[in-house]
Amino acid sequence: MHPFIILLIIADIFIIISYCIFDGYTHSHTWGKQSILFMNVIMFIIMVLKLLSCKEKYFYKFFN
Repeated sequence: MHPFIILLIIADIFIIISYCIFDGYTHSHTWGKQSILFMNVIMFIIMVLKLLSCKEKYFYKFFN
C-alpha cells in the first residue's frame, strides 16, 4: 500500500477516536460535538494539502 493512503487511514481513525472521546464530554451540547468534528475535518484537509504540497516539491527536485 502507498504510504500516503496509510496516512489518510490513520488520520481518519484519529478523527473518529477523538470524536468519540469528546462525545462523552460534550454530551449535553450538540453544537460542541459538531464544532469538534468540523475542526477535525479542517485539520485533516490541511494535513492532506500539506502532504500534497510536499510531494510536489519533491517531484520538482527530482525532475529539475
